[in-house]
Amino acid sequence: MATSAERAAATAAAAGQRAQRLAAAEAAAAQAQQAAEAAAAAAREAATTAAALRRELWDEQPLEEEEPHQDLREEPRDRRRPPRRSPDRMRRQSRSPDQDRRRGRGGRGRSPVIQAVYKDSGGSTTWPMLSKTNYHEWASIMKLKLQARQLWDAIEYGDLPHHEDRRTVEALIAAVPQEMQMPLSEKATAKEAWDSLATARIGGERARRTALQRLRREWELLSFRPGEQAEDFTLRLVALKQQLALHGDTDINEERAVEKLLRAAPAKYAQLCIAIETLLDF
Repeated sequence: MATSAERAAATAAAAGQRAQRLAAAEAAAAQAQQAAEAAAAAAREAATTAAALRRELWDEQPLEEEEPHQDLREEPRDRRRPPRRSPDRMRRQSRSPDQDRRRGRGGRGRSPVIQAVYKDSGGSTTWPMLSKTNYHEWASIMKLKLQARQLWDAIEYGDLPHHEDRRTVEALIAAVPQEMQMPLSEKATAKEAWDSLATARIGGERARRTALQRLRREWELLSFRPGEQAEDFTLRLVALKQQLALHGDTDINEERAVEKLLRAAPAKYAQLCIAIETLLDF
């Protein structure tokens, strides 16, 4: 067992080591503090130098040319005369009375962004061209483009202001052949113009009902053709669903379309049908 003298010696040695580490830490802290003070002094000196250089550069800048016969002592040298505005520029910057009246009325306001979108309904937009055989595809694309420009309400509800209704008619005229443009321009509203196109391509009410019955029979008898892939059958199914909707049958929704696909799928697509049922929780 260690004697008392040995334990005292060990304790003293440990205390000496701690004292040495303390002294080393204090010396390192003092050096770090000196370095920080030196860096701060250098930063202040750099800032002072930069400010002096900035003042020198400012003083060396030439003054703008003053008008003749003007006493330079009347104004400080650092004041600059504001540029004169031409009468045309002042007229351009002034607000027109019509704009003020429109802002002051209680009607609906139009933000600049929406107005820019409405202006895009003119010749700068590429519209699909109606032919004798593509009415269903043309109507779907036109509906999407008019919805994107907030003009579809003129056709669906007929409640847009007159100038926006005329923009919709302008878009329809740009998307039909030349021989159909004059009759459309004489329509009172965009809804009448759209309905006249549907009548010309789909037919009257009796013809529409006849075509609707034919499409419904096609829907009920729709099945896979020999060797037809699932992707091709899906395209035919979606196209037939769109034609039914254009002829007035809106009862066939996405769920019924998927159910039709599952019923018509042959046995080789059993795994695909199981995956669809699991994914859509049928």
